[in-house]
Parts: sequence; structure tokens; C-alpha cells
Amino acid sequence: MPIPSYTELDNNELNSFIQQKTGSGRLIASDTGEWRNKEVIDFGKDIGKVNINGKFITTKWGIVHYSKTGTHVIPKKED
Repeated sequence: MPIPSYTELDNNELNSFIQQKTGSGRLIASDTGEWRNKEVIDFGKDIGKVNINGKFITTKWGIVHYSKTGTHVIPKKED
């Protein structure tokens, strides 16, 4: 099983970026148009690595997952 993508920032720095960038990205909706509590954001700074065919690429893009208990970010390939 391949190693997944990962962030390289500490939690405080990543949370600060999320607070600054929330609402600035593209919301992800279901097929029926309902928001899926996810947002694609260009953080403007490298946040981690994304695994593309076994090669790790540095990225400043991430998918933020919002929930009742907090947020987490999954680095993604640039749009």
C-alpha cells in the first residue's frame, strides 16, 4: 500500500493558515449540490507532499475537511 500524502507544518502553523484561508477556496459539493464539509484551498505556501504514482511532490494546495470536532488537511495536487 502506498504511503499517503502528508503535511509538513506543525499543527499551530497549519491551524493558523486554515483560519486565514477558510472561505477563500472552492467548496466541494455532492452530486445534489449539498456542501460536503470540504474546501480546496491554495495556501500560498508549501504545506506538505502529495504522493503521485509513488513520487512525492511538494504542494501548497490542500483539501480542508471541516467537522464538529475540528479540521484536518490533506495535501493535494495543484488544480
